[in-house]
Amino acid sequence: MKRNVWKLIARPDGINFEEALELVEEDISDPENGQIQIKLKIISMDAGTRMWMSDRQDSYQPPIELGSSMVGVCLAEVVKSSNPAFSEGDLVRGFGEWADFANVDAESFLVLEKGLDCDEAYLSALGLNGWTAYVGVINTGRVKAGDTFVVSAAAGCTGLMAGQIAKISGCKVIGIAGTDEKCDLICNNYGFDGSINYKKSKKIIKYSPERNYIF
Repeated sequence: MKRNVWKLIARPDGINFEEALELVEEDISDPENGQIQIKLKIISMDAGTRMWMSDRQDSYQPPIELGSSMVGVCLAEVVKSSNPAFSEGDLVRGFGEWADFANVDAESFLVLEKGLDCDEAYLSALGLNGWTAYVGVINTGRVKAGDTFVVSAAAGCTGLMAGQIAKISGCKVIGIAGTDEKCDLICNNYGFDGSINYKKSKKIIKYSPERNYIF
């Protein structure tokens, strides 16, 4: 059986990914020794992916070696299994290759419940970003109704969800972002009570309901 897989062949310079990545066709065997073979449905394009492509040594994830397959969090379907905990047709999420098919260690994958209207939610609100936001707000922040909750990087995926979780919990939510457009977005579309454009001001002076952000 053949598969197509993206290989990292050079360290990207800025956003020059065309010269850094190469799509390669290669053979793939049946899974063995507890592995599962998956057919990828969606690859999560996380911010950390760009860092893994560099040669930085100070990341939580070691750099991807040149010539290796690109990797990342993915949503997939099990097509073959040598692990009794996984069956053909299972919907799974885990850390896999950028490939149409891949043999992966089952320990890094989780079987998911089918039936969501939008399976993509398993890579966002019900994925790593959602978990990070929930644990940060509820377990670490221990918010309670009436608190004022301030979120940095509020227009990013995790920040957006952290702000909404705090809002649902009864907090007044202020978001910090870097442009007026992002400030308007989080207030008008995502329920934030106010926002700060940190490139214009680093101190909350007043909330402007006309512009939805702090001057």
